[in-house]
Parts: sequence; C-alpha cells; structure tokens
Amino acid sequence: MPKKKSDDGMAQISISLPREWVEELGREGKRTIGPEIRRRLEASFETQTLDAAYPQTRELLRILGMVARVGKDCFGDWNSDRYSFDVLREGIGRILDEYIKPMGEPVPHPSKMAESILGERAEVNDPKAHGQLLAGIVWLFNNPKRG
Repeated sequence: MPKKKSDDGMAQISISLPREWVEELGREGKRTIGPEIRRRLEASFETQTLDAAYPQTRELLRILGMVARVGKDCFGDWNSDRYSFDVLREGIGRILDEYIKPMGEPVPHPSKMAESILGERAEVNDPKAHGQLLAGIVWLFNNPKRG
C-alpha cells in the first residue's frame, strides 16, 4: 500500500528484502538502491510487454542469454575479455544461422518506417547493410555511453 504520494507521480512504499539482495543491489547499481529497484522493475515490465507482443523474439533472447551465461562459465565475461566476446559472437551466429534461420532467399519487404529512414535504399536486397544500419540506430539511441 502506498505510503505517500509525491508531486512527480511517484508513490513511496516500504518493502522487506533479504540483506544479501540489498547489498547486491547497492553494489551493482553503484547508487542508492531505490533507483536500482525501480530500474529493474521497469525492465521486468518491458520484458512482460515483449513476451506478450513477440513471443518468438522473447524465446530467442532467452536462448541467447543462455549462450552468454554458459560462455561466461566456460571462458569468462564477454564484455571484458576479447576471446570470450568472440566465443559469444560465434555461438549467437550459429544459433541464428543453423537453427532458426527461415528457409529460402532473403527478399526485402520494407515497411513505411524503413522507407522513411532509407528511401529508395530500403528496396535494395542487402540484409547485411540494413542490419548494420538498424544496429547503429538502436545503439545510438539506447546506449550513448559506449557509442
């Protein structure tokens, strides 16, 4: 039950958590735990939306996450070790190429959004270039710290 409403649309609540969770949240977030708990809850709600709207994508992300976890257990952290990164990239590539790639030849079916971003280039049959462009756009708008 909310204790106090604030002017910014937030409600302050009180919850009990195991001490080790509180310590871990403080370490991982490198800030007070309130914002870290809020960030994680927001991420879980986004995941629920993804589950409902795109179940195949959610399953793919779950499998790729498993590849990353097993890779870390076997070779270390992909985000701090180049060898581990290359292992993860190859594992993800194999999942995509050998196990879930649709049959047939790639033929572009650009949406209106793709046409507005790419213009005439949206019709060009170049999935590598289109994928690189989309990855760059997504990275730019979602992770400016590492861009």
